[in-house]
Amino acid sequence: MERDAITLPVSGGTDYESRQQSNRHIADLLRKRATEEARDLEYQPQVGSYAIYPADSSRPWIVIGAVTPRKGVFYARPYGNYATLDDYNHGRIEQRNGKIDVCRMEIQWDQLPDGPIAPGMIWVGMSMSGVDCQPPPTEQLAMLDEWQTRKAKPDYIVEGRASGGEINVALLQEIRPKGWVYRPFDAVAASTKILEAGDSVKWAIPLIDDSRTASIVATRRGRLLVYFADRSHVSASDDEKLMCVVDGLSWAEIAAEPRNSAMQTAGRLCSDLFSQYQKRYSEELERKFKDAPPSSIQSIPMTPRN
Repeated sequence: MERDAITLPVSGGTDYESRQQSNRHIADLLRKRATEEARDLEYQPQVGSYAIYPADSSRPWIVIGAVTPRKGVFYARPYGNYATLDDYNHGRIEQRNGKIDVCRMEIQWDQLPDGPIAPGMIWVGMSMSGVDCQPPPTEQLAMLDEWQTRKAKPDYIVEGRASGGEINVALLQEIRPKGWVYRPFDAVAASTKILEAGDSVKWAIPLIDDSRTASIVATRRGRLLVYFADRSHVSASDDEKLMCVVDGLSWAEIAAEPRNSAMQTAGRLCSDLFSQYQKRYSEELERKFKDAPPSSIQSIPMTPRN
């Protein structure tokens, strides 16, 4: 991964309108730069952004990026208008003095250690930097290595299917072994559940969305499988185990802005499958509750008052 610390000029001012204008300017500038730098003759980049909130009290940051099947270009910029938590608590607005420091990162997918296999932004993000442009901690890279080499493998079951025109969608659930330790959904492993005999994964890259769960898998027979979640329809326990996979979209349809009719159809079909799953899940919980034996709560005798 290439990393470069860059200082960019921005408009100043600490009043509300100046800050809003400055933030819009930064976002638009970085989005334009990422798009142009990722573009090639064959592929229009898919562009998006997401926020990172560290576990400690350090400052969050926003990643604005653009990806094609060949590479990804990302910019990490500071989040908000306060340089530190103490500044936030005391209302001290960051003084940008006409400039802002960002970190530019570029990934050539075929230069990854295992080839062009990157099944989601959570996986890729483990190797990325924050605004400081420093390499990630060794323990973070060790966790990524453990994810990639883990011997215990989940299974995948199809919870539902739907189609509209040339677009086919399926809702996949990841069935994890007992004692499973957290690992993000693996779109590459899940694809083996729905690939035809003799077909295999050629490459897999992340798509950029606010939940960092979307990805696309290409097969050697020319299929593109697009994975994304819909957290508004599922319970917390199923949040990272359910994924909708879409077959029948072209790269141009996936990257287009605003969303075209094909992507809208795919989104509607997936949303319906998530809703149907949630309804079945709720009905099953209700049946289990009704069939459960009554609680054996022992009554405690009250001591009479004198």
